[in-house]
Amino acid sequence: MGNSKDIEYDDALCIEDKLRIIRTERNLPQSAFAEVCGCDSATISRIESNEERNAHYRYSAEQVRAIKGFLGIPNAPLSDKEMVLFKKQLYNWLSEIKAERINEARVLHQELADVLKQPFAKDLSLMYRLFEIRLLMKESNIDTASHNIEQLKAAAESTTDEIKYHYNFTAGSLCYRQRNIDEAFRHYQEADRIAEKGYKKEPTLYLNLALCHMEHGQYVRTAIMLGRAYPSFVREDEITVQGLSLMNQLADCYTRLGDTDSAMEILDKCLFDAKTIKHKTCIGFALHNYGCAYFVAKDYQKALDCFEDAFEYLGEGNWAYLENLYYKARCLVATKSPRRNEILSQGAEKSKGNHEYELLFNSLVHLATLREESSLQYIEGTTIPFLIEKCKYFKALDYCELLEVQYKKNRQEMNSLRVSALALEITKRTMKGGLTT
Repeated sequence: MGNSKDIEYDDALCIEDKLRIIRTERNLPQSAFAEVCGCDSATISRIESNEERNAHYRYSAEQVRAIKGFLGIPNAPLSDKEMVLFKKQLYNWLSEIKAERINEARVLHQELADVLKQPFAKDLSLMYRLFEIRLLMKESNIDTASHNIEQLKAAAESTTDEIKYHYNFTAGSLCYRQRNIDEAFRHYQEADRIAEKGYKKEPTLYLNLALCHMEHGQYVRTAIMLGRAYPSFVREDEITVQGLSLMNQLADCYTRLGDTDSAMEILDKCLFDAKTIKHKTCIGFALHNYGCAYFVAKDYQKALDCFEDAFEYLGEGNWAYLENLYYKARCLVATKSPRRNEILSQGAEKSKGNHEYELLFNSLVHLATLREESSLQYIEGTTIPFLIEKCKYFKALDYCELLEVQYKKNRQEMNSLRVSALALEITKRTMKGGLTT
């Protein structure tokens, strides 16, 4: 055999050559294998030098298991058959990770780690490390996941399409968790491009692409991606949290597009299913989304009822709670309720330290006094530009509509036309989006 690492670490080598290489790399004598196999060193020498691979000089299956156990790599894939089975085990592990069965996933994480303790099956080792990163993300160990994905970047560029797909999917998910939406979208697009070449695409990829489109205010593209994922996650025979989340997202998207009838139809099923499995968070989101649909339909009392009910299920202090409180306050401002000042004060207090919601609740204060010139200037000069910058087009259009109406009441026709033109441009962005596919 040659000394080139490219030759020595070739997966096409027979198992006898692979075990010889591992033995010599660990500086173990042939007698160590002989003792484990119950034979003499001369037999091991003949097996390792048997270039013809005579059947009389091959390790038996029992001897291979004994040697691998001695080397501390009982689960390492060395033969072709073992590598095929090992890949199936890796995907079983990934299924446990995606299903958030963390205890089971941790057990497999330990059992399959032998692939890293030997120099062969590099692609399987790389796949193991990518799936390990997905487990780290499920465990919210983002710093370690970030460090590990960076180490794999160079190797992932010169490997199979299958592994490139998993690298880009994993890197995209990590970037999204870190709120680097543009980079996440780039990785998801690359994963999608690879999958289009024939590799099986995870339905979750459609969900992730939808999330990126939504972050950029691309409501039409969001709805398309969610629609593609829908059959895989929403089934009559099983209720899953992912399916409930998808229904909530799709209903939210239809509401933003003004199709409240479709949103309500989806939410009817979503709320029923969420209550069936008693999932508080999904119930809370469904009630909130009902409220938003009623808000768009200008049925403010029903919207308020839904927002009020949602508080029972949404934990206080998170973004969902603040979003629900914001729309409750928005309805009270719209109806000129005597309670609006109380809720606006509550919103100002609860949103301290959160720049986005501090600005939003302050904007509602100005909305309540929109006849005043200073409030008009604040909404047009501060609120709307901020919302456009953050791709919060749904809210931006809401303020544009109110601003345009007020300018017309004030007979400020040029200002009204300017805001109308801006609203048209924002609407185009929701149809096209700032990103392209």
